[in-house]
Amino acid sequence: MKVGRVVGTAVLGLFLFLFIAIDLVLFGVIAFDSVLVSLIPLIGLVVGGVLGAMASQRASARNDVSAAVNVVTTSQPA
Repeated sequence: MKVGRVVGTAVLGLFLFLFIAIDLVLFGVIAFDSVLVSLIPLIGLVVGGVLGAMASQRASARNDVSAAVNVVTTSQPA
């Protein structure tokens, strides 16, 4: 698992959900002193980390499969 991918997507999730929380406050959907203003970015941090971990696992599995296929196709019988 690539830690950089997990951390990067977690930070992107934090910023995305932070801007969503700011928009909800500016449009009057939630009050500024609501606890949701603090929880929404933290939820984005967790969601981003989970998505980054899933993407990292999928990429590593794809690399393992392509390496195995490369070994099989490049080996010549003696």
